[in-house]
Amino acid sequence: MILAGSSELLANVLDPLSKEVDRYYNEIIEELRKSGARPELIERYTREYESAKVNKATLKQWLAGEMGDTGAI
Repeated sequence: MILAGSSELLANVLDPLSKEVDRYYNEIIEELRKSGARPELIERYTREYESAKVNKATLKQWLAGEMGDTGAI
């Protein structure tokens, strides 16, 4: 119960950050594709984006200790 409430609260607090992360990486990846960048570079940013996402699922993983140190949040 505490985990569910904590992750919900953090999700609401961090929603603006989550949206900014999405915007940032989507713009970079889109620009790389438009400019014909090497697939390896696009893949690098796609992997980085996946690890930087902030959503309810990742928050629950952090709070449950599944993602290492929770000092970041």
